[in-house]
Amino acid sequence: MNIGKTVFPVILSIGLGACGGSTGANLSTASAPTSSTYNISTGSSSSSTGSSSSSTGSSDSSTGSSSNSGSTNGTQSAEGLWRGTTSTNRTVTSLITDNGSYWTIYSAAGNSSSTAGVIMGGSSSSNGAFTAVGSRDFDFETGGQYFLTMNGSYTAKSQLSNTLTYDDSPQAIVTLSSSYDGNYDTASSLTTLAGSYVGAGKTTYNSDASTAYSITSTGQISGSRANGCTFTGRATPRPNGKAYSITLNFNSSACVNGTVFTSGYAYFNPTTRQLYSVTRNSSNNDAFVFIGSK
Repeated sequence: MNIGKTVFPVILSIGLGACGGSTGANLSTASAPTSSTYNISTGSSSSSTGSSSSSTGSSDSSTGSSSNSGSTNGTQSAEGLWRGTTSTNRTVTSLITDNGSYWTIYSAAGNSSSTAGVIMGGSSSSNGAFTAVGSRDFDFETGGQYFLTMNGSYTAKSQLSNTLTYDDSPQAIVTLSSSYDGNYDTASSLTTLAGSYVGAGKTTYNSDASTAYSITSTGQISGSRANGCTFTGRATPRPNGKAYSITLNFNSSACVNGTVFTSGYAYFNPTTRQLYSVTRNSSNNDAFVFIGSK
């Protein structure tokens, strides 16, 4: 089940902590999409013809450097933290970074406290028009992965509306409506981010696992999952808002995949003191979502 189905849940963990099984790339086929695909570990997009072109600019998750703020011709982009609902009765939390990279965590239908999956990709936004590129839905309910297109409109720091169309057959279409979360506007800071977090981690290939996640004032990350899998990494503030570039290395014998590198982005809510961290591996076949509180 993907976000376009009437029943489904969402969030943070990674088939790196304990994974196995097929990729389930699509309900009807495991082939790659013919449209442009986005690599979150490099911030670049490339078409099926092998040519490279990125509308969102490049980014380096390990350093937090970026080019292109995601806005065009001086207009405001859709950058920010957005919260909303879908036409399939799911709640969503979306982060759109300064370089256009984005993730959308979604809940199970009718259960806002659950985590059913995460959609990741790149985007461009200008003059009220939003277009996602290379989007992939990592569905934690089924263990499947689904390609989709997403387009919509926005009013900067106010409202965001999108239509998602899945490539599986028959096609699933879902609408998403979100409002801007002003907590994003506070500048990111490693001093503010530093601390110990406890919460749930989730991946495509395994169920929820209690996860501890610690960040130092210099951005060093260390953590462990209930099954004994450990990881280390680094957090780097993004230029704008409460967003951070994240890299995680899963490096314990208890991690089924052995040593695995993942990268992505995180958001820290200064009001609830919650951390949302979403990364995926370089093969783009598994995602790790962690949501925890200090």
